[in-house]
Amino acid sequence: MSKIDLKDLSLAIQNAYEGKKIDEVLVFYHPDIVMIGPSMRVPVKGIDELKTVLEAQFKNPQRSVVKLSDFSIGEVGEDVFSVLCRIEGRQLIYYSSYGFRGWLSRVFVISENIPKVIFEHLTLEK
Repeated sequence: MSKIDLKDLSLAIQNAYEGKKIDEVLVFYHPDIVMIGPSMRVPVKGIDELKTVLEAQFKNPQRSVVKLSDFSIGEVGEDVFSVLCRIEGRQLIYYSSYGFRGWLSRVFVISENIPKVIFEHLTLEK
């Protein structure tokens, strides 16, 4: 798996999120995904929980416009890769918006010859 492939894969995931395309988003995640983020009181564990969270999130009229940059990609082990990148964007709801920035980290595992996100953590700066 090349660094370019993992960067492109990360951008494709973000495009699916911005399009609020739940089935396209879920295809990128491993069944045992663990996701941690500032809007979650507890970690999301498993693809079914992630689907439930995304269904609620995507029904909201709020949408995000996000830019990923400053990618750092590493090999953690055989068939395990990490991606850390800067995240900057705007949350838009009706006629108001607010900006945010922080760091997004993902761990990919190769499952059936396909890279899948098994861990994701978003940290926003205050």
